[in-house]
Order: sequence, then C-alpha cells, then structure tokens
Amino acid sequence: MADDPVLAIWDRLLSAPHPLPAGLASYVLRLGFPDSDRDRMGDLSEKAQTGSLSDDERGELEAYCHAAAFLSVLQSKARVALRTVPTAAGNGAPAA
Repeated sequence: MADDPVLAIWDRLLSAPHPLPAGLASYVLRLGFPDSDRDRMGDLSEKAQTGSLSDDERGELEAYCHAAAFLSVLQSKARVALRTVPTAAGNGAPAA
C-alpha cells in the first residue's frame, strides 16, 4: 500500500500540525470491521489465492484492502496522538 497515492494523500492530511483530539483518537482505536466484512474478506482472499476471483470480486477485495490500509494509518495517528496528550497540571494524568 506504500505505492497507493490515495493513502499517501490521507497520510499527509492526517499529519497536520495538530494531533487528533484524545476523545477522537480513542474512538478511532475502537473502529474495526464487523464480522460480516471480516468473513467476506476471508472468502475473497481464499478465492484470490486459488485464482478464482471475478473482476467484480477483485474490485471488492481491493476496496477492502484500501479501507484496511486507511484504517491502519488512522489508528497509527491515533496512537501517536494519545502518547503525546499533554498532562493536566503536570500530575501525569491525561488532560481532559
């Protein structure tokens, strides 16, 4: 996915000078694909390995790959944002 220009644009956009707010970052880290999508990705992946994907299925699998890569970048940015949250009154507790 490193060659994906769309992902590169999102990465630059999310690298703005201000980190994600802590509440948003926490929410982003809870995001994930529902079981039905995980099952579908598994089915498509198996078909890809056997070479039996239709063109439509290939497009669907590519869309899942793009979405997963974007979510990965977003969650990485969220983890960084939570590590760099300023402390409240210097007591080590995250700021509200």
